[in-house]
Amino acid sequence: MNIIFKTLLLFIGLGSVSSVFAQEKEIEIQQYDIQLVYNADKNQLDVKLEIDVLRNTEKPAFAVLLNGSSIIKHINFDKQVAQFSQNPSNNTITIYIPKEYIKQKKSRVSFDYFIPLNKDFIQNDILFLSSENNWCPLLPSVNAGLKLSVTAPAGYQVLVQGSKSEAQKESSGMSTSHYQQTATDMSFPIMIGKQANKNSIVTEVGETKISFSFASIDSASVKKIMEITEKTFEFYQTFLGKYPFLQLNFIEIPGEDVRPRVQGNTIFFTKSFKNAVHNFEEITASQWWGDGVRFSPSSKGYCFLSSSIKDFFTLYQLFKDKPKEEFEAEISKLLDQYNSQNNPTEEKPLTDVFSMREENSQTVVHLKGVVVTYYMTVILGDDIWKDFFRDLYQSYNGKILTYEKFVEMVQNYDNVEGYLFNQINNWLTTTGTPAPPIVSESSPEEEEIQTESEDENEPIEIIIKGGDEDTE
Repeated sequence: MNIIFKTLLLFIGLGSVSSVFAQEKEIEIQQYDIQLVYNADKNQLDVKLEIDVLRNTEKPAFAVLLNGSSIIKHINFDKQVAQFSQNPSNNTITIYIPKEYIKQKKSRVSFDYFIPLNKDFIQNDILFLSSENNWCPLLPSVNAGLKLSVTAPAGYQVLVQGSKSEAQKESSGMSTSHYQQTATDMSFPIMIGKQANKNSIVTEVGETKISFSFASIDSASVKKIMEITEKTFEFYQTFLGKYPFLQLNFIEIPGEDVRPRVQGNTIFFTKSFKNAVHNFEEITASQWWGDGVRFSPSSKGYCFLSSSIKDFFTLYQLFKDKPKEEFEAEISKLLDQYNSQNNPTEEKPLTDVFSMREENSQTVVHLKGVVVTYYMTVILGDDIWKDFFRDLYQSYNGKILTYEKFVEMVQNYDNVEGYLFNQINNWLTTTGTPAPPIVSESSPEEEEIQTESEDENEPIEIIIKGGDEDTE
């Protein structure tokens, strides 16, 4: 059946409140069991869920993020009714622990509530529950197991990232689907929408299905986009590793935005999308580096990790089959652009750029950050730098990669007495033009770093394998 999701899309995301952040090391959510029902007659979401909570404290209460419009029927703490206080203004709820459970480390907390779906959540006939509207209890950092059932009126389509554990079942005019994930940060999208007869193209790359549902874009443009998708998809499968989701979805929505909206394994686009094909490699890269490996907003090195490295991947993909000199020339252009566009009085070190809306951030992140990433690959040498990023991806796929963890991986690959770490630390923590690394070329048969002298008082010549190899 050709379908497009037409009327209702639900986006799940995180908010941020200082009181919740303050208890980050004291409490964690280990498991979600959720029953979500779209009640079309009442225009509301009915939610019943249970969470396994681990507390490393004996404080008598803890707070979670929860949509401020939620109407809570009750909260139970290990089957005993718990008292709570709700602060709709900042989307938090504080749960007071019954006395007999205060010293208990692990507990199961159940919630029963509903969220009215009013016009404040509607954009272009689509309902958005975004990072400002947390639909289920959340902490700023979550890595939990998930069992989810979604029930909607028959004739509605449900799309959820993750493993579908049971086929869709219909009863009394309602349809229920079941899903599960072994580890999630709860940032994935849930989509519920009426089915309509629209154009659709479905293809497969390896074990992954790619679907493209559209209404107004011409078929020729769609086929061109799908060709780019398959090519880019195959590149990242080889370059970093297996695609983190079971299916990649493109869904047309109303509006005029040129740049697509990426939510987990789903890319929402408008009829202007065909004019943004040149950005598509970056959009696909974010499926691996952004939705597979994730990053913590406003944390140290956030923009470098999430954007600069991804930009380098995109550039490498475009030049990997071209002569090495062309790739190096493009890097030189980026460095020249950085030097001409950079405002030294406004520049921050890459580790301190937390938002792309900051003054001068576009120049520092998209230009200097890419050059720095390239310099890093020069030190590591061809094929080793690919092993480095593949190792990062496979170690943190489905997890949050912090700057500290990135540095740990750098140190694991540091083959010259801290040279790689010292260079990266200097490039990322200082302002100004990054100095290129000093690398001595070795003969092709050179397998290890060599030193001219073992006398600690004599200078050591560093020789790193690499040199005339191409960029692939």
